[in-house]
Amino acid sequence: MVTNIFVTNIFRDRKDAGQYLARRLTKYRNRDDVVVLALPRDGVPVAYEVAKALNAPLDIFVVSNSLDVTGKTVIIVDDGMATGSTMRAAVRAVRKKKPRKIVIAVPVGEREVCNSFKQEADTDIICAMMPQPFNAVDTFTGTSPQPQTSRCSSS
Repeated sequence: MVTNIFVTNIFRDRKDAGQYLARRLTKYRNRDDVVVLALPRDGVPVAYEVAKALNAPLDIFVVSNSLDVTGKTVIIVDDGMATGSTMRAAVRAVRKKKPRKIVIAVPVGEREVCNSFKQEADTDIICAMMPQPFNAVDTFTGTSPQPQTSRCSSS
């Protein structure tokens, strides 16, 4: 008899996931050349905890955003990576803005997807946990209320 064991709720919620992820990013704490970019919407509560712990500015990354990241270390945060397609699009867009370095940071990700980003020359990848089997991001990050759109705008 074969039994599939599915790991769920590694983190209580996205806040907990962000705090855990921030502990993996301490080398970026208190640096004036670091900015944290959140991928909306689920990445916002994760990125908020990361930015708070690193004492770094936080912005919401929208492709049309005019944020100047030239010469900076940019930490792109999402709540997880299942296929990597959203993160790949974000990395391509940020790369066009000529940052010094790109750091991808997620609390949970599918192992092959996380490993595929390691081949990028200017990119560091922090996938805090890579559980197997990987179901869906929400399976591991628990539940937390969706941020309201008005709270996700960078003014």
